[in-house]
Parts: sequence; structure tokens; C-alpha cells
Amino acid sequence: MTQDKHVRRSRLPRGMASKNPVMMRLSDDEYEELNVIAIRESRSMSSMARIIYLNAVKIALDGHVRCSNLPRRDRSKNKLVAMRLSNVELAELYLIAEREDRPISNMARILYLSSVENFR
Repeated sequence: MTQDKHVRRSRLPRGMASKNPVMMRLSDDEYEELNVIAIRESRSMSSMARIIYLNAVKIALDGHVRCSNLPRRDRSKNKLVAMRLSNVELAELYLIAEREDRPISNMARILYLSSVENFR
């Protein structure tokens, strides 16, 4: 007699876009800083990155973040951090990225960096 395998429930809250994480490229220094903040807050790096990012979205939706003059940089040495956003949060990111004419991963990084100061 065998027991049926149970479908493991996701640990993510309802409404999360678990199949489509947003990837951010961080430099080694930024990655280490995020790691320190995440350890201090007892959170995973992706969870902490999401919290910092969401803090910046509030400001960006009001139109206070303008990034058209920021230089592009070499991405070869960057490390990836994935954030899982809800459908509403993802739609907001697309809106902001379209307004700034940037890719969504680049816009997510810019928003993250604009808000990380509050968590240092």
C-alpha cells in the first residue's frame, strides 16, 4: 500500500508571481552589503532586496526618481539577485521602466540602490 504524494504548497503568499522573478544585477560590493543587511534583519537576500525595492517604488510612482542621465556599466562581474513580485508590483515596475525607457531589471536595480541608504 502506497501513500499518494501530496502537492507541496508554496511558501509564497497568494498572488505572488512565483514563476517570473525579476533579476537584479548587483556589483560585488552591493551584493555583500545586501548580504550584511539580510543577516542583520534575519531575512533571505531576495526577501531583503524586495523590501528595499518596494520602499523605493513609493517614491518612484510619484515621479521623484529620474534616471535618464545615469551611465550604463559593465555587467560582466555582477551577481544576480532574484525578487519575486506580486502581479500588481510587477505592473508598477513595468510602468516605471516604460516611463524611464529602461529594461525592467535595470529599473529594479536603480530603485533598489535609491532606497538601500535607509537600511544601512
